[in-house]
Amino acid sequence: MPDDTRLRALATLSSDWYWEQDAQLRFTAFSGVGPDNEGSPGWLRGATLADVLATAVDGEMAERVRKAVAARQPFSDLLVMRTTASGQTCWFELSGTPLVTPEADFQGYCGLVRNVSDRRRAELTITRYARQQQLIAAFGQRALSTLDIAHVMDFAADVIAEGLEVEFSEVVYLAEDQRSLYLRAGFGWESGWRGSRIGDLEQESSQHRHVMTAILPVVIEDYAQETRFIPAARLLEHGVGSGVLVPIVGRAGACGMLGAYRRNVGAFSADCINFLMSVSNMLETAIERHHSEQRLLYFSQFDPVTRLPNRHLFRDRADQAVTMAIRSGWSGALVCVNCDQIRALSQILSDDTADDLLVYIAQRLSGLQGVTTVARLGGDHFGLLLPQMRARDDAERLGDAIFDAMRQPFSLEQHDIYLEISAGMTVFPDDGTDFDTLMRQACAAMYRAHESHANGVCYYTEGMNNRVLERLTLERDLRMALSRDEFSLYFQPQFSSVENRIVGAEALLRWQHPQRGLLRPPEFISVAEETGLIVPLGEWIIGAACAEAARWRRDGHGAIAVAVNVSPAEVRRGGIPAVVRAALDRSGLPAHLLELELTETLMIDSSESVLSVMRELKNMGVKVALDDFGTGYSSLSYLRRFPVDTVKIDQSFVHTVVTQAEDASIVRSVIAMAHELGVEVIAEGVETPEQAAFLRRHHCDVLQGYLLGEPMVADAFRHQLDQPVHPLLQHFPHEPTHALLVVDDEEFVCNALKRLLRREGYTIYTALSAQEGLAILASTPIAVVLCDQRMPGMSGIEFLARIRVMYPDALRIVLTGYTDLDTVSAAVNQGAIYKFLTKPWIDAALKEDISEAFQEYRRRRPVPTGMLRSHPGDEDLPPLPMA
Repeated sequence: MPDDTRLRALATLSSDWYWEQDAQLRFTAFSGVGPDNEGSPGWLRGATLADVLATAVDGEMAERVRKAVAARQPFSDLLVMRTTASGQTCWFELSGTPLVTPEADFQGYCGLVRNVSDRRRAELTITRYARQQQLIAAFGQRALSTLDIAHVMDFAADVIAEGLEVEFSEVVYLAEDQRSLYLRAGFGWESGWRGSRIGDLEQESSQHRHVMTAILPVVIEDYAQETRFIPAARLLEHGVGSGVLVPIVGRAGACGMLGAYRRNVGAFSADCINFLMSVSNMLETAIERHHSEQRLLYFSQFDPVTRLPNRHLFRDRADQAVTMAIRSGWSGALVCVNCDQIRALSQILSDDTADDLLVYIAQRLSGLQGVTTVARLGGDHFGLLLPQMRARDDAERLGDAIFDAMRQPFSLEQHDIYLEISAGMTVFPDDGTDFDTLMRQACAAMYRAHESHANGVCYYTEGMNNRVLERLTLERDLRMALSRDEFSLYFQPQFSSVENRIVGAEALLRWQHPQRGLLRPPEFISVAEETGLIVPLGEWIIGAACAEAARWRRDGHGAIAVAVNVSPAEVRRGGIPAVVRAALDRSGLPAHLLELELTETLMIDSSESVLSVMRELKNMGVKVALDDFGTGYSSLSYLRRFPVDTVKIDQSFVHTVVTQAEDASIVRSVIAMAHELGVEVIAEGVETPEQAAFLRRHHCDVLQGYLLGEPMVADAFRHQLDQPVHPLLQHFPHEPTHALLVVDDEEFVCNALKRLLRREGYTIYTALSAQEGLAILASTPIAVVLCDQRMPGMSGIEFLARIRVMYPDALRIVLTGYTDLDTVSAAVNQGAIYKFLTKPWIDAALKEDISEAFQEYRRRRPVPTGMLRSHPGDEDLPPLPMA
């Protein structure tokens, strides 16, 4: 079979077409040609080889084919391109071999032609994609290597034009007014368009509004047929037929868009959108980086919350003010202001509300007359500059103005918040000329104002720096104390007034300072709270206390509870339940043997977060105590509202409980009402037997104080547990059914009365002053008090009036030689005295009066059968004397 026959046969079995050329290399014959459509090679009929080579894609390949044909050699893989009448591009691949007669006469060529448009388009797509990726990589490198955002946008426009092979590209960006759109960069546009305002988001029919509001890519196949929006006049003027736009999306939404346009219609596919989105993402990253650099530059000088200058910029402006003051011969003032409650309030308020409060403070301080710079120095500290003062009085007026501005309430969350301030002022150049010195002086004065609780301004004086230096040194040492293991716990025993034994201990923190020796909490705890070190310190205290209490239990001492003081900052932080749970798990201590002592300020706050923490602790089984009860705004209603197990009566009440009627009444009321609510009562600061006796008589549950045991190291307390009963608590005074107290400042009178009444069966106690009488009453139950009227320090009527409040059951008799009818009548009418007797007395009459007083006592306070048996020693009492 001849070659042309074989080729023709193969063509019928494939999608290829068979062709022949004559000796002049003109296409003359075809087979396999279907309808003469745009995808067929029918356009070759009548064409010459020269015509075909002119449409070759590769010039070098065309030249090789020309040479092969001239040498009458076969050729293959000639790729040609043709654009159809409709504008579609097709590619064809030709291969041929010469036709020669048996006599070796050349008759032309024959061969096959194939439509390879799909393959060619795929190859071009791959090539274009690779090129686009190269452009994107180059754009990314350029975008991240420069902070010139205008240059980056110009490069983006060029990348779009090259990557999509379009006539026009654009970078449109939203102005700061969030309405206007500007052409920031572009390719192919006529001069004058760059930088111009090209749109407004309020124009509902604009294509830019359509893209920016939808935040989605938009492809326009044919602007002439577009119905979604009205094409921009700029596009029509440039003869744009189709386009594609994608938004530039930042953190706050669409901030601009990228566009690519061609004059022909239907020119863009999904691949074009992907390329534009890649460029958009890169450009947005560059824009955000540019904005971040600007923000960093801004926030390197300004506070992000209040927008006030920060410490760095405040330093620069202060240096300028000092320089000008020195040159001009005037004075200026530098002020440091601290808002004392900000740190505590930040634990209660939400973050946004706390920030709002700082902004309001900044606004008030910025409105002060003569102040050129207000800065936030950090936290709750602000700085003010008054660069020019005519006289020293200007500084005082500024101080008054600061106080007046800050004393007005701040309205937040429908509440009026009052702030106290501490401000310190120093004058330059008189007090100093460099910023660091002036700041130290102003801070020293500010801390002095804070310590004095003056709620105002303190002016710098010599010597303040030493106190500030001491505080800074203490703060530094405190930060290192935990890692150096310088803290320890001391334990003060707590005794049950009923069982007469140790039932618990309060863990008290001590700091063994390497230079200053053993420090108690009042010397450093405020610094720990202000610096936030109280949190890790509190975790250590709870862990160490639980571990020690668990050891007591393992050593066989039974259920000895440990009480730990907890700072309000720890509770407001919210992490205290997790700390307690971890400490209990590590130590193995049962939860009910741990008691956390909270201050009443937490109850005043009564925020839901604090209540939540207390409930969580209670659910764990941990006991909660209200410490220092009665010293501030304590109310017995707190005992009902909050999950409290114990109240601790403050030692200031205990100290005067046997001498001050008011304090005695408070203590009795607290004990009685707490017991009604099922709350245990602990009295701290018990230092005398009389105080202990008074508290036991009124059924205080637990006693704690130096009388019963000082705070001691862990080893000493473990030794104390081996002897848990205190000797002072082993004897409990019996009922006062026959006890008589005689109070007279003349000793011979006391002795005479004692001789007179000693055979009447009374137990007689004598005192030479009202104070001695109160001490005896505190430690010993007394039924009848016989008292002189005129005594140094306190009259008899005053003494008996106090007894009426403190010991209302005791019968009170005045025995005096001085008669003041008005005073006596008032005392009798008010119930302060039972009887009024005069000196000199008649023995028989006095005996009868005292006997009647004891009978009246017994009548007013009947003793049920068996009641006295509950008190050791009462079974041996003599019978009461009868009248």
